[in-house]
Amino acid sequence: SRSLAVGDFNSDRLPDLAVANASSDNLSILLNTTPVTTTPPNIAISNTKITEGNKGRKNARFAVTLDNPSNETVKVNYTTADQTAKAGKDYRKTNGTLTFKPGQTKKTITVPILGDTLDEGNEKFNLNLSKPRNAKLGDRRGIGTIRDNDKVVPQLSIGDATVTEGDDGSKQAKFTVTLNAKSKDTVRVNYLTGNGTADAGEDYRRTKGTLTFKPGQRRKTITVPVLGDIIDEKNEKFQVTLSKPRNAKFRDKTGIGTIRDND
Repeated sequence: SRSLAVGDFNSDRLPDLAVANASSDNLSILLNTTPVTTTPPNIAISNTKITEGNKGRKNARFAVTLDNPSNETVKVNYTTADQTAKAGKDYRKTNGTLTFKPGQTKKTITVPILGDTLDEGNEKFNLNLSKPRNAKLGDRRGIGTIRDNDKVVPQLSIGDATVTEGDDGSKQAKFTVTLNAKSKDTVRVNYLTGNGTADAGEDYRRTKGTLTFKPGQRRKTITVPVLGDIIDEKNEKFQVTLSKPRNAKFRDKTGIGTIRDND
């Protein structure tokens, strides 16, 4: 019988064959001169999300992977690029070259994220791969999302209103509702009138609804019809109450309406 062994006997990284001769005490080595053809691995990069801090920096980490290990050294370049996030303001510009030694399949690219206290919404930047060596680019772009942690919740206030009633028909009591700061979100709030010394249906018309502030808007008006009469009565009051704020909170949720008598 013969003994066989496979190995790289001449250090050319190709498999050779060693055969022990049965009729003598010597060994035959068959050198492989045919290169082994391998399929280059594909390189892919992940997306990542990170919540920014109020100061200093945090690190956004992108995973870069090979879909198969390689017996060759694999290299690929990388560089950041702006989307809505800006280098130097939201993140630190980062570039370089990743090196996968033979057999390695995963590497990490770290991009510093710069903290601030600005209410600016979530922002994005790219991390682009280029110039692969001994590999192909399967996915060349990772997207980094910087989640903002500085959302400012605006405060809602309603003012009072005074109107002199007429002898007939109706006049309008106008209540101003304001936000103390602009919002990037749509703000909504419900409103409803309520009796004081004035009665709905007799002195004013019951009114309810929902106010909507589009992003950037800060002022809205609620109009309540005040009913005229020829009755001699004291000044009377009713109220408009705000409720169920969305993307805001209350500073003052009750407006007082005063109806001045003219009889």
